[in-house]
Amino acid sequence: KTGEKKFLWRSLNYLQLYFLSRTRMDWDYYFTKAQVFESLKFYGRALNLYRISFLKSKSDEMKIKTPIGILRTAVFLRKKYLLDTYFILISTEKLKPEEEREIQFIKGLILFHDGKYKEATRYFLKTYRQYESYLLDNPEYYFLVAENLYRAGNLKLSEQLFRRIISLTKDKLAIRKALLRLGDIELAKGNEKLAVTYY
Repeated sequence: KTGEKKFLWRSLNYLQLYFLSRTRMDWDYYFTKAQVFESLKFYGRALNLYRISFLKSKSDEMKIKTPIGILRTAVFLRKKYLLDTYFILISTEKLKPEEEREIQFIKGLILFHDGKYKEATRYFLKTYRQYESYLLDNPEYYFLVAENLYRAGNLKLSEQLFRRIISLTKDKLAIRKALLRLGDIELAKGNEKLAVTYY
């Protein structure tokens, strides 16, 4: 939530200590380590760990959470074949409402990365309206939703979302990027003085 990388690096140190004290690692270990690497934007490492955790999945919940992690990292790595495979796999599972909403967000994320901003808007707006808590927990994703609206030409709603990011999140990088985009929006509206204030 805060975007503070030092806590993530520290958690990796603790996971390493845990690894040294055990002979066999379970699903929790690999899944948690994958989440940490994903948060640090080491998507390749995260994907490998998610795939190992998938092999160690025992419960239905594990068999759903792990493919969702694989899908998220596969989007950033642009691994289309993995997206197709795991979407098919997850479509056979009974998902909880929050898992369905996360899948909806991932579909929007895929379209965003393909440059299909208007098509992505449909999925992102559903996430914003139905599952804003997910975006608040992941400020970078919240920024992507607002950025998508900006690129799709919906300046009014994107401005509203950028303001919400600034007021509701604690991730300093997301806040800085939102401020820059608010400057761009004011510049597009012809408010040069206000744009300079944001910049």
